[in-house]
Amino acid sequence: ISAVEKGQSYYRYGLKLKQVANFYNTIGEQIIPSQMGMLAVEAHKFERVVTRTDVRWDNPDSCERYMQQLMEAGQELTSRNRRLRAKHQRLAEDVVELMNTDLWSKMDHWMRKIAEMKKVFSKEEKRNEEASILAWKAHWDMQLYKALELQYRMCLQTLNEKVREIPVSLYFSAGALKFKPPLEELRLRYFRNIKTLIDLPKTFTGFGGAEGIYAKIP
Repeated sequence: ISAVEKGQSYYRYGLKLKQVANFYNTIGEQIIPSQMGMLAVEAHKFERVVTRTDVRWDNPDSCERYMQQLMEAGQELTSRNRRLRAKHQRLAEDVVELMNTDLWSKMDHWMRKIAEMKKVFSKEEKRNEEASILAWKAHWDMQLYKALELQYRMCLQTLNEKVREIPVSLYFSAGALKFKPPLEELRLRYFRNIKTLIDLPKTFTGFGGAEGIYAKIP
């Protein structure tokens, strides 16, 4: 009976080890490249358990503890990766939304949405070293750059329509037709509005993963 029970136990361990081996060989395909560094803690923990050499395979208690540690470490890595992928997907949806949001008339919406996205990064910065999250931030700076460039170019193509109207009054004074506010002030306001749009990329800040990238938008 003891031999049968041992055989059943080792068979069960074998099945679990097969699952772990399959997980180990495929987990890389499930990790988003820019998030690799953010999974370093969980990945190293899993690898340390996998490469342990002090397991006594002739001791059921030792085997059970090892299998439990393996499963827990694998679950931690899987859960963490799943959460990061969900955040990645959420950011993707946000960028797509901005690509379809008018930059000039909905500037407040742009700023609110970017502020919300920055909170996602802030939460991750609290549990990750700056270097480990930089690739992820750089990835989303590039995506935000594309959205900004698209909307910026669309605004430039319809610049006259985008500049807000300036109320003007006409009146006679000393036998001449005059503007209120004066024509020079109207010109100044008009070009100030245009400059606000044109200079937007120079003052735009993203997530800190690709400094200066937005200023390169022509």
